Amino acid sequence: MTNIAEVKTRLGKEIRQKRAEINKLLDNLEKQIIKDLEEKEYQSKKSIQNVLSSVKEKETMVTQCQITFLSIKQYASNLQTFLGINEIEVKVYENEQYLQSLKEANSLEQIGLVWKVDPVSETISKFFGSIEMTNQTSSLGFISSKNKQAQIQVVTTKKTSINDVKLILQKEITIYGQHTKGCCMSKEGDFLFTVHFFQKSLITIGSKNKLKHKMKLGPSYGFDITLIDETTIAISDGNSGKKFGIDIIDIKNQRKINFIELPGRTWGIARDHDSLFVCVDGRGIYKVNTSDYITSHVISCNLPMHSYVAVFSDKIYYTNPEDNSVVCYDENGSRVWTFQDELILNEPEGMTVDKNGNVYVVGFGSNNVIIISSDGKHHKQVLPRDNGLSSPSAIFLDAEKKKLLVANTEKTAFVYNISCKLLQIKCPFQHL
Repeated sequence: MTNIAEVKTRLGKEIRQKRAEINKLLDNLEKQIIKDLEEKEYQSKKSIQNVLSSVKEKETMVTQCQITFLSIKQYASNLQTFLGINEIEVKVYENEQYLQSLKEANSLEQIGLVWKVDPVSETISKFFGSIEMTNQTSSLGFISSKNKQAQIQVVTTKKTSINDVKLILQKEITIYGQHTKGCCMSKEGDFLFTVHFFQKSLITIGSKNKLKHKMKLGPSYGFDITLIDETTIAISDGNSGKKFGIDIIDIKNQRKINFIELPGRTWGIARDHDSLFVCVDGRGIYKVNTSDYITSHVISCNLPMHSYVAVFSDKIYYTNPEDNSVVCYDENGSRVWTFQDELILNEPEGMTVDKNGNVYVVGFGSNNVIIISSDGKHHKQVLPRDNGLSSPSAIFLDAEKKKLLVANTEKTAFVYNISCKLLQIKCPFQHL
């Protein structure tokens, strides 16, 4: 009995000691979780403030557009109205893209704080759980006027008509070279141009229109260019009199990393997924696998010099500047359609295709850009001669950013925003 009493006393003392230890541990856990709560609160407020600050800047721009519009309505001449509305369209388009980018980046999700308590815990140290930040999907949606209008007028989605396409000039670029034959835009926003024949160079212009790099391409003459991935491009050799083929170039380190030999002079070049498609002088279109560089002959035809190629879905397109034609083939090598109208398109060279299968082509001889519908039955001139075009040779479409790059053979290039119908803004002067 005495022994049991002593054990009871000892165990009671141990229990009280353990309780004191647990109380101390719980106090420490409380302090830690309160500190974590304060840190998460700071992060949440900072994230929200960053978005609000950015949106506030855009609000100022929208207000200025409203003031400008009212001034145009009251005082501007017809020419001033035309120029002013074009400038407003560009700003509206940029703001729409900005808002859409916020939504895509999940920046508009509602940020909250949640205390996640572990219901079952193996140790007391986990009992209180942790503080976490949660994101709830934003109920805010963006519908541009053109999309809203489409929802009202039609039940099913239809492809964009070429008649709805409008190009809005964003900026003019000075190319530090002559005889430009290829162009593209990198993911970082740089503009790349191939300067053919005499200079044989790859020109890189930064987003602020400053020369970043000028890489010599010799012995290749450097004709057309296409992106393979974020750091790699392919360039055809054009008039090179030595080896015929294409160069694979690391644009980050400005160096050649491979050369793929082909059976003739190479002109236009395009990429589709893991394949390159190349115009080969007098032979037709060749396909090159970008992983193992195995080549195959996909279309046999007598292509002349300065022919270009584009690929979309299961279709392959090429230009023939000698007979002024644009030709579409299917993946089996069967001709689908041919466009040929010398009154509207003369000496077609560079080409590109949008997401609807509409084909954009530059007319080197006609000094213009036209769009041909996906079935080849309709066409529209979107950039006539009086838009600064002088022997344009190259064209590139960034479908995601809806930007079109058009390069003259000499000195200049132009960047356009692509708009499908005029954007309408819901604002006080909407119906004016």
